[in-house]
Amino acid sequence: MERGVAQLLEVLGGWAGFDVAEVTTERAPAPDAVGLPSPRIVIRLAPKPDHPKTCSRCGSPVVAVHDTSERRVRDLPLGEWDTWLIVPRARVECPRCGPVVEALPWLDKHARMTTRLAEKIAALAQQLPIKQVAQWFGVHWSTVKVIDQRAMARRLGRMEDHL
Repeated sequence: MERGVAQLLEVLGGWAGFDVAEVTTERAPAPDAVGLPSPRIVIRLAPKPDHPKTCSRCGSPVVAVHDTSERRVRDLPLGEWDTWLIVPRARVECPRCGPVVEALPWLDKHARMTTRLAEKIAALAQQLPIKQVAQWFGVHWSTVKVIDQRAMARRLGRMEDHL
């Protein structure tokens, strides 16, 4: 990959603990929100060897890696391109908690999209109907609804606390 493209993706990306290893493109199987074929950019990430891993339960730094699996997750679109990341997720061997998925500040434990994409979806859902937000980002309406509900709970707190 060209150095300039890699640097641009690093600036736009901000995937702490990872470097861009490869960038490819692919055609989406379905049209985008306005009915046009939506191209995808696929970014394969590689863990930085000197970046410390952290336990997602207790927050302790962890050295030992139990195993690694790949996860494909969505990120914010880059222009007209849907952005997909291929992320190697390490299951670390925490001395306190045992085998647990490493903590990544930009990706929730079981999420299939980055936290910043979820934040953009939540922000748009405050302004537009859920169906339109789902069409715009190419996700199911129930996904937008769950994201919106979680964002509302974070903003307002638990409903039991207000009764």
